[in-house]
Amino acid sequence: MRIPRIASLAFLVLLLLTTMAAAMPERPTTDIYVQDNAGLLSTDTKNHILAIGHELNEKTTAQIVVVTVKNLDDKPIADYANELFRSWGIGDKEKNNGVLLLISQDPRKLRIEVGYGLEGAIPDGYTGRIRDEDLTPHLKKNDYDTGVTLAYEKLAAKAAAEYDQSLDSISSDAQKFAKDNDEGFFSFHFSTEFLVEFWAAVGSILFFALIILYQHFFGSHTNTEKVNLVKDPPNKKRKGHHTKKSGGGSGGYYDSGSSGGGGGDSFGGGDSGGGGSDGDY
Repeated sequence: MRIPRIASLAFLVLLLLTTMAAAMPERPTTDIYVQDNAGLLSTDTKNHILAIGHELNEKTTAQIVVVTVKNLDDKPIADYANELFRSWGIGDKEKNNGVLLLISQDPRKLRIEVGYGLEGAIPDGYTGRIRDEDLTPHLKKNDYDTGVTLAYEKLAAKAAAEYDQSLDSISSDAQKFAKDNDEGFFSFHFSTEFLVEFWAAVGSILFFALIILYQHFFGSHTNTEKVNLVKDPPNKKRKGHHTKKSGGGSGGYYDSGSSGGGGGDSFGGGDSGGGGSDGDY
C-alpha cells in the first residue's frame, strides 16, 4: 500500500527537479549569438545580430550573445545571467572575452554581463550608458528590435576596438559612440544614489576634520602646567632613571596596491566576474 505512494512522491519530486533544471535555457549549438526564447525579436534583427557576432568572433574571438527569456525562475537577474554565462561558456576559454545581453519578459528586467577579459574595455560606465540611452527607453515601448540592435552594435564596436579591429557589419554611429566613450579604466557612470552617498561621505569627513583642527588650534590652554610637569617633573631626578621617550616617528608608508586588468583566467570556457549593468524597463 505504501509503495505506490512512495513511487508517486518520488516521481513528483523528479518531475519538479526536471522542470526547475529546464528553466535555464540549454546551451545552443547553432545561431549562438542570439537565442530569442521569449519571441521578442524579428527575423531581420536576429539575422543582423548573427552577422555581427560572426564577424566579431572571426576577427577577435570575442563573443556577444543576446538571450531573451520569458521569466527568471524567481532568481535575481544578476545571478541568472552569471549562471547562464558560465554554463554556456561565452567567449574564449583563455581570454574570457564574452558578453551576455539578457532580457526577461516577466519580470521586465535586463542585464549586460561582461566577461573577465573585457571588463577593462567594456566597464560598468559603458554598459550603464547603453542601458540608460538605448535599452531602457526602447524596451519600455516594447521596441525590442531597436533597443537590442543599438546595444549590440555598441558592445560589438567596443569589443572589436579592444583588439584594434573594426566591423563592417555595424553602423558608423556605433563606431563613433565606442570611440567617443573610450575612457578605459576611468570610465564611470554615476547614478544619483551614488552621488548622494559620495557627497554625504565627503561631508562627514570634512566635519570631523574641522573638529580635529579646532581642537588642535583652539583647544584648552589651561593644561600647560600639566604638560610641563609631564615633560620636566620637578624633584624627580632619580639616579639612573631617564624620562621615557617614544621611539622615532613611523614612516607611515601606505601601499594602495592597485589591481590590474583581468583576462587570461583559466577556469574554463568564457568565465564572468559579474561585471556589467542591469535594471528594470
